[in-house]
Amino acid sequence: MEPEIIEGIPCYAPKMARDNTGYHPEALTILSKLESDNFWYISRNAVLKKVFKRFLKDGKAEVMEVGCGNGTVLRALAELKNIHFTGADIYLTGVQFAKLQVPGVDFIQMDAENIPFTEKFDAIGCFDVLEHIENDTRVLSQLHKALKHNAKLFITVPQYPWLWSEIDEIDRHKRRYTRTEIIKKITMAGFTVQHVNCFAFAVFPITLLSRLGKKRKKADAKIDNNPVRYPEIQIPEIFNVILRFISRMDEFMYSLNIKLPFGSSILLVATKK
Repeated sequence: MEPEIIEGIPCYAPKMARDNTGYHPEALTILSKLESDNFWYISRNAVLKKVFKRFLKDGKAEVMEVGCGNGTVLRALAELKNIHFTGADIYLTGVQFAKLQVPGVDFIQMDAENIPFTEKFDAIGCFDVLEHIENDTRVLSQLHKALKHNAKLFITVPQYPWLWSEIDEIDRHKRRYTRTEIIKKITMAGFTVQHVNCFAFAVFPITLLSRLGKKRKKADAKIDNNPVRYPEIQIPEIFNVILRFISRMDEFMYSLNIKLPFGSSILLVATKK
């Protein structure tokens, strides 16, 4: 399948490329800055780098991030040696922004439900993406198709359905997963789950209090991607510094390969059978 080149970006789903309902171009710069400074994103990236180093040891690797957004994760992962990254997202505005932020990475526009590659990648990352997609099982089957035999799949998703709050509504989540549910879906897609662990463990009591203190109903205001509607990202600096300090415990425990007993998110590594 040959892509259509739109403004320098190979687009495999060109009809969807200009559907900007997922990204407001004027908010991308602000949102990217907020994510770069926010304790949760910093900690998640640190954890992901440790996990990538552990499971991708054998020389050079071709890795695609599906749902790369504005490039927040790729900025961190691109520091890893011997890995060539491709970033993919359905929204052209996000891909264009990410390309400016992360030089040395290839970027494409595509639909995760119709990935145009077969047995191409040594690993694929899909970080906090599946919960946004109605047909998540279709996406998992497409990820399986795009991976080489014995290649790795890295996934993070929010867990604990009982933790659902209006924040999930604002973030356009379709679901929060149970551990059993996400493992079952990954296994049914043809993978062998190799590693499962929680993260956002150390700050979980604070997350719990924050979430349960919010009304579990749809936000009255129109849901969009304007960062002013992300109360968990836009927090006072002093709180962010404190939470960043606390969240380092997760990174330390990951360094020791210690299983965390709980956390608002779950990280899985699976191998294509």
